[in-house]
Amino acid sequence: MAVRIATDEEPIPGYRLIERLGRGGFGEVWKAEAPGGLMKAIKFVYGTLDSVGEDSRPAEQELKALNRVKTIRHPYILSLERFDILEGQLVIVMELADRNLWDRFRECRAANLPGIPREELLRYMEESAEALDLMNNQYQLQHLDIKPQNLFLIYNHIKVADFGLAKDFDGVRAAVTGGVTPVYAAPETFEGWISRFSDQYSLAIVYQELLTGQRPFNGNSTRQLLMQHISGAPDLTSLPPDDQPIIGRALSKRPDDRYPSCAEMVNALRSAGRSSEIRAVPVPTPTSTPSNSTSDTKQPSIVSTPGPIDPLAKSQSVRTLPSLRTPGAPKLPSLTTQSQLLSSQSPLATQAGNGPLTQLRPSVNQTQRVSHLGIAPPERLGYGVLMPALIVGIGGAGMQVLQQLRRMLEEQFGPQTPLNHLQWLQIDTDLESLNEAASATGSAAFLGKELVHARLNRPAHYLTREGLPPLDSWLPNSVLYRMPRNPATLGNRAFGRLALMDNYRTIIPRIRQALEAFLHEDGLNESDRLTGLGVRTNHPRVYIATSLAGGTGSGMFVDLAYLIRNELRGMGFMRPDLVGILLMPGVDRNQTKNQALANTFAALSELYHFSHPGNTYETRFDLRENAILDAEAPLGRSVLLATTKASDPRAIRQQITHAASLMFQDLFTPMGRVTDETRSAYWMANPVDGMRCQTFGVSRLVWPRARLLESATRKFTNRLMQRWISKDSSSCAAAVRRWVSDEWNRRQLDFEPLFIRLQQTPDDSGRVPDDQVTEIVQPLEKIQNAPVLDAMSVCVALDEIFRIVGRYDSGPNGIEGSIRNSLQEIAKGIISEYESKLSEMAVYFLEEPQFRLAGAEEAIRQLSDCFKRALDRLDPELQQLERELPELLGKLLPLIGSLQSASRLLSFGRNKAAISQEVIELMRTYAKQRYRQNVLLAARSIYRSLLGHAPEYLREVNFCRLRLTDLAKTLQERMSRQSHDGSRAGVQWILPSGCRTVEDAAERFLNELPESAVQELDAMAQVQIRRQFRALIHLCMDVNDQSEALQAILEKQASQYLEMRLEHASPAEMFFRYREADQGTHRDLYQAFEESLPELVGSRANPRAQVCILAVPADESGEQFRLMARELLTEVDLVTATHPDQIVFYREQRHLTPMEIPQLSATAREAVEQLQSDPEAIPPASRFDIAWRPIRD
Repeated sequence: MAVRIATDEEPIPGYRLIERLGRGGFGEVWKAEAPGGLMKAIKFVYGTLDSVGEDSRPAEQELKALNRVKTIRHPYILSLERFDILEGQLVIVMELADRNLWDRFRECRAANLPGIPREELLRYMEESAEALDLMNNQYQLQHLDIKPQNLFLIYNHIKVADFGLAKDFDGVRAAVTGGVTPVYAAPETFEGWISRFSDQYSLAIVYQELLTGQRPFNGNSTRQLLMQHISGAPDLTSLPPDDQPIIGRALSKRPDDRYPSCAEMVNALRSAGRSSEIRAVPVPTPTSTPSNSTSDTKQPSIVSTPGPIDPLAKSQSVRTLPSLRTPGAPKLPSLTTQSQLLSSQSPLATQAGNGPLTQLRPSVNQTQRVSHLGIAPPERLGYGVLMPALIVGIGGAGMQVLQQLRRMLEEQFGPQTPLNHLQWLQIDTDLESLNEAASATGSAAFLGKELVHARLNRPAHYLTREGLPPLDSWLPNSVLYRMPRNPATLGNRAFGRLALMDNYRTIIPRIRQALEAFLHEDGLNESDRLTGLGVRTNHPRVYIATSLAGGTGSGMFVDLAYLIRNELRGMGFMRPDLVGILLMPGVDRNQTKNQALANTFAALSELYHFSHPGNTYETRFDLRENAILDAEAPLGRSVLLATTKASDPRAIRQQITHAASLMFQDLFTPMGRVTDETRSAYWMANPVDGMRCQTFGVSRLVWPRARLLESATRKFTNRLMQRWISKDSSSCAAAVRRWVSDEWNRRQLDFEPLFIRLQQTPDDSGRVPDDQVTEIVQPLEKIQNAPVLDAMSVCVALDEIFRIVGRYDSGPNGIEGSIRNSLQEIAKGIISEYESKLSEMAVYFLEEPQFRLAGAEEAIRQLSDCFKRALDRLDPELQQLERELPELLGKLLPLIGSLQSASRLLSFGRNKAAISQEVIELMRTYAKQRYRQNVLLAARSIYRSLLGHAPEYLREVNFCRLRLTDLAKTLQERMSRQSHDGSRAGVQWILPSGCRTVEDAAERFLNELPESAVQELDAMAQVQIRRQFRALIHLCMDVNDQSEALQAILEKQASQYLEMRLEHASPAEMFFRYREADQGTHRDLYQAFEESLPELVGSRANPRAQVCILAVPADESGEQFRLMARELLTEVDLVTATHPDQIVFYREQRHLTPMEIPQLSATAREAVEQLQSDPEAIPPASRFDIAWRPIRD
């Protein structure tokens, strides 16, 4: 919700607004009662910090300045209490001053004094200088807006205020962003930089003006002031003689030649003494840049109060330039018009008068300082085709035309080619449409500065507009109050004009900003360098594209054209070149009520009225500015394009495309230049007084190489994607098998090397079990025949073996053994190691163009098979050991018990020595088999674990497949949306025989590539994937959706691959290659010519007012086509031109009389009458204060 600014309101709680003190170009100031009854001043800065573009500039600039000066405290600087941002608006609370020096000056003039008495003024200058030197020396700041209105008085002491332009700098200079007041600005600010002595220059002008009532530079326009500041000698004769050299030094053109500080300048004035006589001169009216405004109250203000200057108006309050004379030279002609001022061919002069000599340069060179304030460069003509252009769209149809043109430019020059010689502006009453344009992608997206919302409001809003002309002079209240509850034009033209009038202060800065880009040639030269098309002229053309059927564009296009004409002339482009691209509905004689047709008739009638000699356009958009007067037609030519089927989307698209292609042809092809030249020659031979309307028809024979490449690129990319996500591994299974076998052996995953590695595992004692068992058993072998080998010794040894290798027991008496834990730890390490290797293997296959997802899955499957085979080998042996180990223990334990018998002959007839030998052998065998079991169990756990991870790897591969499948679907959807139909009206694709569409031709082209093409593309893409994402799997596993980035990589690589293989040839060459095969050259040529008949007039066209231009490539085939066309079209006077990549038949009806325009026929007139007779309808006129001239042939 916007901040409400009115008496007794409290925008800041506790601060009650009392009265407005003044208003300027950047804000307004109110007197306010603060908490405790204190009086303060509150400044509300125009614009909002939440907006984008020009609307936020004043607020952003003021906020930056506040942040620079908020820490400065000095008795001669107006103190800042606080600043807030309310609903995006910057609000500043500050000390309330009594008055400013301009008020004091007027008091002195009222008392018949020349100005402020010198002694009093010097005191003010000393205090001002102290404050400015403090800012300069301690804070590295320049105020940049020193003028009487910004030097305030509180109890007769100075308070320097309004730091909205304050700028910090490093060293001795800094950049300036604009907004300085030309009357007081130092010369360097016109070059776009400031020095430490810029404020001194301004203070010197203030001193002379307040002392004598005359400024040293008295130009009556911004341009005159500009040249005087840059090169003119100051008029110091009104100053006392002793002051003149001091002020002269302070006004030096070179900053370094001025005084080291403001204080030293004032001290020099103080020491110079006073003059006994100061001549009185008329009180000058303060002037400022056009962005400032006049104060509308009698209260003192801390904002700039001067009003704008009309460069062409003759102000009585500001004297004209005096005569420029040199001894012995004849009197020069008077400088009375802007064109004389801007002429570089004749010397500049001033009007005769009694004023002192002011020297001016005889010409203005094009530099940054000149272009900053709008001096148009001299026209430079070349042999190329480029010219600067402002392209304006109004309403929804205008938006579509601009977007289509931008798509054509992107297709022709690529998305990364900046064409900075073009400026774009889209105006609409529909905010939603503008938001869509701002949030669009690609070439359809507009920048914030290129979009203007011409907002409509409820009727009550228009009754309280301050500073804007009243509406009832042209819009009756009876019409205004029919504005819908949700304001919209609803097809009413008067509301479209109302939107322009009410939003003038928003629209005009955008127009100026766009046009100012044409004051220097950097953008034009850069476009010439990028396109190689050469420059035709450096003076701009303006296109206004809109529909006449609706309310927005139809209602405001005439006024907008005059606004742009006025701005162009104000900048020095004295012959504005405006072209209207006017879209119209068809005429349906069976439709009883047709508001669109009635609007079109009314719009053309108003265009006819203002184009007629003797009718002068006059409109005042702002009470602070003069009315715009223009006796010429609003548009140099009006291109009329109608659709026969307003409800047919295809017909509407064709109309939009024709409009965009005309601008493209005009601005970027040699054909456009030839067309302009033939049109100019026709109008010179057949002058037209009044509305210049024309229409055209066009047909093109196009070898759509760019579209073919684009289509083939998408299809080729899709083939690659399908290869990636395919599950068919038959083509790579053999290679994967070889790779898996090699890796299985290289990484020692087979059982034998794995067993050997595990068998070398020590237990927690650090020794391998075999060595420990040998140490345990060897003592028993030495004493096996001795009486000391008893059961107890064997049991101790067996327990030690159990401790190492474990005791096998399916029940609770089993012991794992120390080696089991060691083997488990080793197995975990091996599992971890091999998991890493297997993960690397999966990544390897994903990243290898010859394998990808199908190869990775095949490798995982084959490795899983290897693990299964290894397990199949282990399981029988483990089962055998599970049977053998209990048997061994079953034999061993009874034999140990028999060692307790005292008899040497035991059961079975065996002696103790034989039993001892068998016990030792059984212990050895048990230890060995038990150890082997432990190793096999460790190996099995390894294989099982690695086999168990295979599904996880497969899931990762499948996840990548899902991500890539989504991308493939996106590509397919895009292909279906962007498929190019070869049967589009006005265009014939030159395609191979049997191909009906570009898609067919792209498919054939891809099928002719070698079988290895997709894999070669894959390898190219992999290089870029590694460079940007390190690996494809990283891209797939990224939590952020990187599909667009991957798509960009693939399409770029596919395009580069195909670009080298798709033939470069002119359309004429391809025409003869493909059409001669089926003997269709004559047929297609004649068909193209017939399709170029202008649809608006058809066969009713006046042949004498029609021109037919044939544009062909500048090659041998193009010449062959031209000769064939002359042979076939013997009755047509063909004008030939060149076109780099098309064959074009362009037929232009160069002048349409009103009777030749169906939208001005009796049927259209009836639609108007029916609308006017309907009491529920609003008449289709855009304004109701003019008696429109009847239309006649």
